Amino acid sequence: MTQYPYNFLINYYTVNTHVIVDDKCNGFTVINKGTVDGMVNGIILKPGTATATGESISFGGNVGEIFRGRIDISFPSGSAGGNLVVIQKIYLP
Repeated sequence: MTQYPYNFLINYYTVNTHVIVDDKCNGFTVINKGTVDGMVNGIILKPGTATATGESISFGGNVGEIFRGRIDISFPSGSAGGNLVVIQKIYLP
């Protein structure tokens, strides 16, 4: 059985941006840790409460696959309190 060692690349985003996808990214998860809606690739993630984390979504790949798409992050215009966490699963060399 072939093994694919991997690690995670974790970044926090508070402004609208295009996330740089690692060359060896297999999949990614986005979690809304902010106090306002956040959007990833057109999908709205609702914020949490004082005691609960906001919504999340995962985009996974099969074993050995490499993600070649975009990750676009945005927040409502003029809002403060945006905070999306992007966790990329990356294969190690």
